[in-house]
Order: sequence, then C-alpha cells, then structure tokens
Amino acid sequence: MSKPPPPPVAAATVASLPTPPSGDGQSDLRDRLPTSRSKDSGGEVAGDDYYSCPPFPTEDDYDAYVSRISPRRELVCPITQEVFRDPVVALDGHTYERTSLLMWFQTHRNGGTMRSPTTNAL
Repeated sequence: MSKPPPPPVAAATVASLPTPPSGDGQSDLRDRLPTSRSKDSGGEVAGDDYYSCPPFPTEDDYDAYVSRISPRRELVCPITQEVFRDPVVALDGHTYERTSLLMWFQTHRNGGTMRSPTTNAL
C-alpha cells in the first residue's frame, strides 16, 4: 500500500528541512514540518496550522483593523489611490497628486475642455 504524495511546501521551508534519513528516503514530509508552541495552550501546532492565519471573528473587528492601518481618505489621491507625495488643489476643490493630475489632463482633453477627475465637471 503506497502513501499519498506529500502536500506542496514553500521553498524556504524545504530549504530549512533536515536531510532525509538514510534508507528509502521516502519519509513523510509532513512529519518534518516545523512546529510552534501556542501561547494559549502550551501545546504544539504542526502542519497546516503553523502557517494559517485565523480570520477576524466579526466583520466589525475586521473594519476596526482596516481603519487603524489605512491612511485617512483625505491623504489619498482619488486618481492613483496612493498616499500623497506632492499634493496640489485643483479648481474643483479636490486635492490630487501633481503628476497624476497633469497626466489626467494630458490624456482626457476633449476639444480643449478639461473635466475634473472626481466630479467630471468642466
């Protein structure tokens, strides 16, 4: 009776595994995965549990986490969705990244009229 093939493992993990014992060289890879001690239970966690990231318990917990690590909306360019490095205020009253706004005006010129990237107003 043959064993099923071992699951795929990241290259960094494979590189850090010890060499297989002498003999048939077919020892199960899962038996050699690194383990970690859980701080809560004191027991060992092996295999897939070592690499898993538990989901947030509630949607509110997820939203709270994202709001803590995300930049405020006022600091993000509406064109690039990146934090400002060289912000400018356009005639529409919105703030944009300078290079993104210039690129927008170069590519979205309609017969000499330019529209706002945010409001689409003339």
